Amino acid sequence: MMQRLKQYIGEFGRMVLKDHHPSRWFVLVFDLLIVLLSSIFITSLTLNSFVNPIYLNHNYTGLVGLSYLLMFLLYGTNNSLLRHTSIFDITKIIAATSSAVILFLTLNYILNLIFRITNSYSIIEIIIFQFFVVNVILIGIRIFIEAIYKLSIRKESINNKNILIFGAGSVGLLIRRAFIADDRSKFVVSGFIDDNIKLTNKTLNGLRIDLFEKIDENFIKEKKISAIIIAVKEKNISVNRRLEIIEKSANLGIEVFELPKVDLWINAGMDVKQIKKVTIEALLGRETINLNFERINKEIKDKIILVTGAAGSIGSEISRTLVKLPIKQLILLDQSETGLFDLKNELSSEIKKNPDIEIILGDVSNRIFLTKIFNFYRPNIVFNAAAYKHVPICESQPHEAVRVNIMGTVNLADLSIVSNVEKFVMISTDKAVNPTNVMGSTKRIAEMYIQILSANKSVKTQFITTRFGNVLGSNGSVVKTFEQQIKKGGPITVTHPEITRYFMTIPEASQLVIEAGFIGKGGEIFIFDMGKPHKISDLACEMIKQYGYEPGQDIEIIYTGLRPGEKLYEELLTKSEENLSTHNPKIYISKARPLESSDSINKIKKLIENLYIKKEIEIVEELKELVPEYISNNSIYCVLDNKRSEMETNY
Repeated sequence: MMQRLKQYIGEFGRMVLKDHHPSRWFVLVFDLLIVLLSSIFITSLTLNSFVNPIYLNHNYTGLVGLSYLLMFLLYGTNNSLLRHTSIFDITKIIAATSSAVILFLTLNYILNLIFRITNSYSIIEIIIFQFFVVNVILIGIRIFIEAIYKLSIRKESINNKNILIFGAGSVGLLIRRAFIADDRSKFVVSGFIDDNIKLTNKTLNGLRIDLFEKIDENFIKEKKISAIIIAVKEKNISVNRRLEIIEKSANLGIEVFELPKVDLWINAGMDVKQIKKVTIEALLGRETINLNFERINKEIKDKIILVTGAAGSIGSEISRTLVKLPIKQLILLDQSETGLFDLKNELSSEIKKNPDIEIILGDVSNRIFLTKIFNFYRPNIVFNAAAYKHVPICESQPHEAVRVNIMGTVNLADLSIVSNVEKFVMISTDKAVNPTNVMGSTKRIAEMYIQILSANKSVKTQFITTRFGNVLGSNGSVVKTFEQQIKKGGPITVTHPEITRYFMTIPEASQLVIEAGFIGKGGEIFIFDMGKPHKISDLACEMIKQYGYEPGQDIEIIYTGLRPGEKLYEELLTKSEENLSTHNPKIYISKARPLESSDSINKIKKLIENLYIKKEIEIVEELKELVPEYISNNSIYCVLDNKRSEMETNY
């Protein structure tokens, strides 16, 4: 019987409320009518007659109506949507009716003084009684309308997703109201979950609150839950707790959503479209780093900045950050025409605000071209993000790896000195540490060149290096590859069951690079505290679960073997290096071994001279001579290590 009644109410709500918003003037007249009818009813009830001559002469009903009308208009009680009545709306009604009572008593007192009319009944008792009746009716009607509207949208579509809100607090309540207010949302809040045991079995806004630990397969199946939304401010929940929620939800086959940032979401009008599915970054299990830009803003003001590799993952994020800072001019250089085109479109709104942004198509290995750029723009700061980074491709084409990663760095560094550039920030990689491939060795040599220049006391340019691991979401990253493979139904390919990597997010990487540029004094290699390394196979399993599949059953994981030049574990420090702390607990300085400047410089120059007349194995041989710790792994160049080992043995 009750179920059928709810169905009828839901049908009525859909028919009357879904697409109809009563005019605010209609609401005003309706509220005023309630006041007048209650006035007549209470007067007749109190005086035991329908209309008493004393009160007709005193214009009681008219005076009450005028008082309430003025206060309704003043407080705007008719401006709110009836089907989305909130505590704020109820507060406005009580404030308006209270003010109306005060206004009526004031006017009544004045009229008594003027006309000297003495009432045989206490007007104060009558008006206060009416005050309570009016509030009960006005608030009750609004709550009733909101209730039938909620019931109507709850039954509106069979495609609705039942969700739970993690966080039975103010944020959770706001999210629930945001879903109710959005007619197009397919999410229906079925309840709240929280870690606070004191809230267990209680209700919030009519919905039950359960402990998260009680959420199991039976609970999910019974309530037909499809997703969980994390509705807790960032400072009130640790990354480990978020990770536990994500992992448990993935195991239960339900999605996890969260707000980008609670405060920003509230300020932006609580748009439910901003509630996004939890990204793979959350699976890293560590706190996101947010750097303080106060000092940076002071030092970067009115500077001309050159970003190479600006269309790449890191370069473009650096550009997005810099364009918002008080710089004088931003020069974005890359050899990717399409990448620059996309970046220009993305930054178009910023370019309109700041005309001193230049998009330049060019190659960092072309010294003549770069010389023109430096002579014309005279940059104060250079961020060098231009590099070839894919290990297998660089392994098969060492000429190109040397040309971009080494020759490009040499050109930019030399021209920075000639042009009196204040700071030169180079982006390196953890693969430069004890390299096992061509790409890593070229980046290590680029680091060496920068260190040698920095050690020269006659050089005014401050050369700074940042070194970090894999970047999630970058072009060609393992995450994007896994996403594509999962969407195709699998299988996911992993090179080795034990292979591990350090990961960081693109925003974190760009912030580290910019921070390093302004805390560095020259010669430092900044290392980022990237937390624990992650097994790629574990990452693959978590991503499969995040998409609602079961690893090994729905999506298979295939191990293909290590690629040429690839190693199982990455490192952030060489054996001869040690960490020194900085003011930022997440950033360290690598204390590297001293380098023989003249000998190393000559060998690097020799390597890049007449590059294309050399054979591939000759190039790799020179790389190994410059970087003694470079030992090839799973590569055709292992033969060079074998020869070196034989020579050392014979010697």
